[in-house]
Amino acid sequence: PGEALERELREELGIETAEPQSFLQLEHDYEKHSVRLHFLIVDRWQGNPASMEGQEIQWVRRDSLKNYEFLPANTPVIDALCSR
Repeated sequence: PGEALERELREELGIETAEPQSFLQLEHDYEKHSVRLHFLIVDRWQGNPASMEGQEIQWVRRDSLKNYEFLPANTPVIDALCSR
């Protein structure tokens, strides 16, 4: 998961990460399939995050995450981040 995260952040945000830390792992069942999600925390990186693929990005405070719409599988990690 750490290597996959580093690759995705390089491709999508143009940053190089330093030591992502495991945060939470969960499984979620959708109607037709199940997923296992690995969440990692990145506290340090090199470069300035930028949209490399044209998607909208913005910095938000953890306590405002509940004001955004996420897929149901993300609810436990949003709750964990908000209480961190």
